[in-house]
Amino acid sequence: MLEKIKKINLNLDNFVLIIPEANTCKELPESFWEELIEKYKSLGFDIFVNALNSKFNSQYKYTFLDFEELFSLAKKAKRIIALRCGLIELFTELNVPMDILYTGFKNRIFLNAMDVKYVMPGFSLYNFPYIKKELIREINAEESVEDIFKKLEI
Repeated sequence: MLEKIKKINLNLDNFVLIIPEANTCKELPESFWEELIEKYKSLGFDIFVNALNSKFNSQYKYTFLDFEELFSLAKKAKRIIALRCGLIELFTELNVPMDILYTGFKNRIFLNAMDVKYVMPGFSLYNFPYIKKELIREINAEESVEDIFKKLEI
């Protein structure tokens, strides 16, 4: 992992990990993520974007990491900002502050689409035992961009 990160010149001492994709959630517009990234960059943070299926990996610092490498990298992040996905459940063990953005679910093989008003309470990380709730902010990402950024405190 360190060799891969060295090649993209990521500041391991001061970076935010962004995860803008999830298999089940409705996507947020790329313009939202671009504005979010620019706000964090203006605060002096470097940015690593973990995105496999979008143009983010050509615009921002990215390299393919397997799960073990990504987990190791996430341990070093100052903050993780992610569209709600299963990956972040594992990251709750890292003691890294996380902002989890919720949208409705897309149609999936065995489940129909689901509105965010059901997704948030039904899939909240706060429902998990032993979660350090003080490290997690869960945000309805179907609100206005201004409201989301206020909740993110940026």
